[in-house]
Amino acid sequence: IFIVSNSCEGAARRVKGPMSSGVVAEQQCIDEFDTMKIRKSYSYIIYKISDDKKYIQIECKGEPGASFAEFCSKLPDGDCRYGILDVPISTKSGAEANKLIFVCWCACSAISAA
Repeated sequence: IFIVSNSCEGAARRVKGPMSSGVVAEQQCIDEFDTMKIRKSYSYIIYKISDDKKYIQIECKGEPGASFAEFCSKLPDGDCRYGILDVPISTKSGAEANKLIFVCWCACSAISAA
């Protein structure tokens, strides 16, 4: 199941401390998001919650030009992930542009926390 939103610009900056769940984004998550947004260094970044459930960490990054199929292949069966994906779009005027979208991945077989 994909839940997609195109309103992720600056989302990483809004996380200044722990979320209500107590999970904190590692500084590398914010730094690499900024690098992706400004320098177009990656096609995607996939994030995961650490095993101790305290931090959001980067699991992998896609090189520029990586395909959507590659991004999907990195999403695990039986677990959840978050991702930022750089997607090419065509505007109403016909111009080519890119948008960063936020993806929340939750496999049907994922075990939810109680």
